[in-house]
Amino acid sequence: MRKKNADRLDYALAFKALSNENRLKVFQIIRKGHVHSADCCYPNRPDDTPEESVCVCEILEKVDISAPTLSHHLKELRYAGLVDVLNRGQWSYYTVSRGVLENLADFFAEVEPAVKR
Repeated sequence: MRKKNADRLDYALAFKALSNENRLKVFQIIRKGHVHSADCCYPNRPDDTPEESVCVCEILEKVDISAPTLSHHLKELRYAGLVDVLNRGQWSYYTVSRGVLENLADFFAEVEPAVKR
């Protein structure tokens, strides 16, 4: 997440970002990782991009939103610390930020015992 010493703010930012249905769908696409697609930039995919990274063109194929709207959602996910971007020329490749899924799982593991009381 963003800052180690501001965990509550980090969780608030993450949950706020994921509270939008389209952003949640975009995050799920990125979480699932790269799938080879004939319509994508895949043949021109740079060798130094992580295999699991997802190109913006792949995301755009799977959501019913415009490119500018997708760009806004990706910016919000980056700001919340949920995804990382690697820019290569005209292409941008996204991955889930390291440790994010574990941090969210830890959050719910801590909340669950308090809820059962």
